Amino acid sequence: MSSVEIGGMSIFYEVMGGSIIDSPITIPMMADDVAGVLDALAIRKANVFGVSMGGVISQRFALNHRDRVSNLVLGCTTPCGRQHVPAPPDGVRLLFDFEYLKSMTPEQRTMAVFHFMVSEEFIKRHPEVYQSYHRATVDHAIPTRTFRYQAEAIAGEDTWDGLGTLTSPTLLITGSEDRIVPCGNSQKMAKCIPGAELVMLKGMRHGFYIEAVEETIDAIVGFIKKNTSQ
Repeated sequence: MSSVEIGGMSIFYEVMGGSIIDSPITIPMMADDVAGVLDALAIRKANVFGVSMGGVISQRFALNHRDRVSNLVLGCTTPCGRQHVPAPPDGVRLLFDFEYLKSMTPEQRTMAVFHFMVSEEFIKRHPEVYQSYHRATVDHAIPTRTFRYQAEAIAGEDTWDGLGTLTSPTLLITGSEDRIVPCGNSQKMAKCIPGAELVMLKGMRHGFYIEAVEETIDAIVGFIKKNTSQ
């Protein structure tokens, strides 16, 4: 998303626990870390966009730092806890079977994950995107212990009871064929968050923002512009 399109600058931030960590973390810790980044940049309030685990962090940030969110955009995410809509068995294996992850080479892991991100047709049409993704994930490989700490942080979170109290304009965007964080999570959250809007991208998987770039940009920019002008 271009910062020019929404009349400001864009900050792309790797959260605590996003790559290499050596000790347990929690979602509230990561949300506070986001606040710390804004403090360091002297930014009081921001439009917040988080995807997957980043969407969980964004929810907690919006709940714990309410006055710092102008607009909230949650991509392919979950409230976690008791209201979480679980992934099918192959998605659960990719997320939580750490012995399975350890048994794969970085190349095998990259290909396994990428097939959950985009459609087979997209992979065939755009081999260059896979190659770029492959290089990035192999050159900056995430240790299995980091995946474990991330999974533990997500398992320890539950935003559901707070979602009904959110006051920031909220957009949920997800793919209808997501097998990592099923779209049912976004559907439930959209009903719980006051005034929330839901964009369901037909046929898209967990990496909707890779395969449906233009649709994603249009939805997010349109949402922010609409609420900023009010």
